[in-house]
Amino acid sequence: MEFHGRAMLLDDAWYPAAVGYAKGSAAATARPSFITEADHATLLTERRRRQPRGLGIQIGFSLDGPPISRRRYRMRSR
Repeated sequence: MEFHGRAMLLDDAWYPAAVGYAKGSAAATARPSFITEADHATLLTERRRRQPRGLGIQIGFSLDGPPISRRRYRMRSR
């Protein structure tokens, strides 16, 4: 299961509830529970870094770089 988007914008209580749901779903279907998250890390703090890791979530961050590179590489069609 992957949490994709801006999960770090949600309340801290969301992570344990979401992980519990994911692990319960995986157990019910006899599948392994592997949880990842893709996030922009806009609100990353030390506490926010530790909590998902403590729950077994592996996080990948999307880093856009400075505004000039966003305009150059991400907005070509505009």
